[in-house]
Amino acid sequence: LANRSGPVHAPQLNGFCDAVHSWAERNGASAEIPDVAAGLKAAQELDALCGDMDVAIGLNVVAQPGDAFSGDQVAAAAADAGFSLESNGAFHWRDAEGKTLFTMENHETEPFLADRLEAMQTSGLTLLLDVPKVPDAAAALDEMARVGGLLANALGGFLVDDNRVALQAAGVQRIKAQVQEIHGAMAARDIPAGGQRAQRLFA
Repeated sequence: LANRSGPVHAPQLNGFCDAVHSWAERNGASAEIPDVAAGLKAAQELDALCGDMDVAIGLNVVAQPGDAFSGDQVAAAAADAGFSLESNGAFHWRDAEGKTLFTMENHETEPFLADRLEAMQTSGLTLLLDVPKVPDAAAALDEMARVGGLLANALGGFLVDDNRVALQAAGVQRIKAQVQEIHGAMAARDIPAGGQRAQRLFA
C-alpha cells in the first residue's frame, strides 16, 4: 500500500485487482477483492503514519577549517573501521549477519567511487542511520558514534552532530531516546523495526 515513494494510487490498485480477476478466470477460480476505495484510504493513512517514523540520524566527521580529507585517506580509515565501499557510492557498516547498520557518505555531492578515490577531496563525511530499517537503533547509534570517533581520530577531524556541534554523551542519549520512541511506535502498529514489513514499507 505504501513505501518511500508514497501511497499506492488508484490506477495501480485497480490494475492489480484487474490482473487478479483475470488470473482467477483463466484458472477456473474466483477472486474476492476488498473495496478499492477503502484500500486507497488505508494507503494514505499508512503513508501519513510512516512520515512520522521515517527518520535518519546523521553524524558528521568534518575536517579542520581550511583542510580536507583525500579520498585515499577516507578509504583507508573506512576499511580500518570495518566499512566496505559499495556500488551505490557509499561505505556500508554491516553486522555479523551482513545487514547494513549504517552508511558513510560524502558530505559533498560527489559519491565515493573506487576509481575516483585517488583524485577526491572532501571537507567531511556523513554517517547515516536509517532508524526504521535497523532492529536495534539504540545499539546501532552507539556503534555509529564509536566508529565516528575512530574515523575522526584517524583523519584528524571532528565528530559533530547535524547542527555542527561537537558530539557529547548527553547528545547521544537524547538521540537514543528519540529512536527508541520511534521503534516503540512502530512495534505498537505491528511494524517491528528492521523486520520484513519495515524493510518493504521503508524501501
